[in-house]
Amino acid sequence: HHSSEEFNLTVALRQPAFGFFNWIFYLPMAIIGFSPEFYALHGQISLIYQFWIHTRLVGKLGILESFLNTPSHHRVHHGKNPKYIDKNYGGILIIWDKIFGTFQKEEEEPAYGITKPLKSWNPLWANIHHYWDLIHFSFSVPNWKDKIKVWFSYPGWKPPYFTSYQYPSEKNQPYKNLYEKFDTKIPKGFSIYALFWFILVSIYTLYFLIQHQNFTPFMFWFSLIMITLSLVSIGGIFQKASWAFYLEISRLIMISTFIIFYYSIDNFDFIYLHIVNLVSIIFIFIYRNEFDNKSEVSVMDEGFKEYQNNNISFQAH
Repeated sequence: HHSSEEFNLTVALRQPAFGFFNWIFYLPMAIIGFSPEFYALHGQISLIYQFWIHTRLVGKLGILESFLNTPSHHRVHHGKNPKYIDKNYGGILIIWDKIFGTFQKEEEEPAYGITKPLKSWNPLWANIHHYWDLIHFSFSVPNWKDKIKVWFSYPGWKPPYFTSYQYPSEKNQPYKNLYEKFDTKIPKGFSIYALFWFILVSIYTLYFLIQHQNFTPFMFWFSLIMITLSLVSIGGIFQKASWAFYLEISRLIMISTFIIFYYSIDNFDFIYLHIVNLVSIIFIFIYRNEFDNKSEVSVMDEGFKEYQNNNISFQAH
């Protein structure tokens, strides 16, 4: 959610895949007697309210700034400027931050994103890169106690003898200045191709969400995997990542193969999709020489090689 270097309403929809533990923090409400209906109503109101404050189009709101969480306050929450980090946690009300000392008013324009920039258009990597950092760090720690502690300590924790250790993302993804944003220069054809497939995948995703209860188990899991692979592939195309070329070709072939064998080889209802896939494969082959940039996958490989070669950059004291 915070890895976006832009700040608009789409950021509100950029939710983590592993954010299903939030209910734990609401357990005290159940213990003291709040009903499930009250919890559900509160959750929806809070969710809808917080959607609209992800915007740069609304400035300061006068007296409302004193007690409500406004777009101005929430822009601070998404800022990676040193004085904006870990500030303005409130959902609807900002009074809690003022009570507990985590309030910061918006002064200069925040630099959005996280302190270790994602530098990727890959939605799957956006969800797992922190876990990769922890796995790499856990491999690097010499004793078992600290290997386990890595997973349960506060964010950024390091053993005292790892004072100069750096995660792979810290070494491979620095920015020259705070306000610099990740960007990639790609052929215009890539943009048109990616937009076309993103629209198709979005339409099918909506259909999947509405009709998935009527799917067979195989159709359900195949659709889920294809939606995920499609979004990953589109992100890889925007990065011109070498793996995206092979993933996109494989994805297109898998879709056509699935249709042929699942709906029978003589079913011509999906002939238009076969044609789209064939044209897409031809397009990808025409642009195959554009797929040459280093990607987050190569960064992962380098990290493991670095560990295997015992070249971890830390100093033991």
